[in-house]
Amino acid sequence: MSNRTRGDYHERQTKARLMTREWLVVRSAGSLGVADLVALRSDRRPWLVSCKINGYMRPVELRALWAAASWAGADPIIASRPKPGLIRFQLLLTAPTPNTKPDLAEAVP
Repeated sequence: MSNRTRGDYHERQTKARLMTREWLVVRSAGSLGVADLVALRSDRRPWLVSCKINGYMRPVELRALWAAASWAGADPIIASRPKPGLIRFQLLLTAPTPNTKPDLAEAVP
């Protein structure tokens, strides 16, 4: 299975998981934008979700996600898959800075 196929599958699984928790989710497949998913729910702040199978994002990607979410009034979320069948949601808490690890917290959908 190619990396692209695995990534697409992870995006679809993440979307499905959020929808089971009553989120309205729009997938921006193939857009190569900052977020793979936009998730909305009436009782929560919007989420801009970047799906990364291993959870790693380059610093430039982290800064772009942070900037877009800040501009949109949304929470920047990284969705990873630590093991098959498990999706981990993490909130990016602060603006990323060069040469430091991102400040993340568990996010519950």
